[in-house]
Amino acid sequence: MASPALSIPYLRLALAGGTVLTYTNPKPWACLKISGCSYWHRTATLYWKNLPTNHYGIFYENDNCNTDADYFFASDISNPAGGSYKFKTQQAFGSMSVGIFKTMPSFTYVNNCPKDRENAMVNGTSVYLTSTSDDDGLSTNWNSSLS
Repeated sequence: MASPALSIPYLRLALAGGTVLTYTNPKPWACLKISGCSYWHRTATLYWKNLPTNHYGIFYENDNCNTDADYFFASDISNPAGGSYKFKTQQAFGSMSVGIFKTMPSFTYVNNCPKDRENAMVNGTSVYLTSTSDDDGLSTNWNSSLS
């Protein structure tokens, strides 16, 4: 299943193993923790799209949206309409958020691990997963297709 094109603001990670995690309508400084999710893997590609003016996406190595201790990546503030970045080697990102230029962060934390092909609502934002393969595969009990 391909990741859908969206006209709403979102941050997206294309995780190793074919899973795509999309965080839609992210609220400023709402930190989405993903490192504890069962499908979490390293990623080589980050995406951001349709962010409001003066907003930017931030992807953090740690799971608490802290830029002081670990590696992080911030999107181009001059292009909130959208972009992507592909790393030469896969990176570990454990959380992500949207920031507002020239404001001090005051985070709220969201720990949400939706299941494959599930859409989970959290405080007016949503997180969903898609898979890059369209074969439906086998479920964990090995005798029925995933739906």
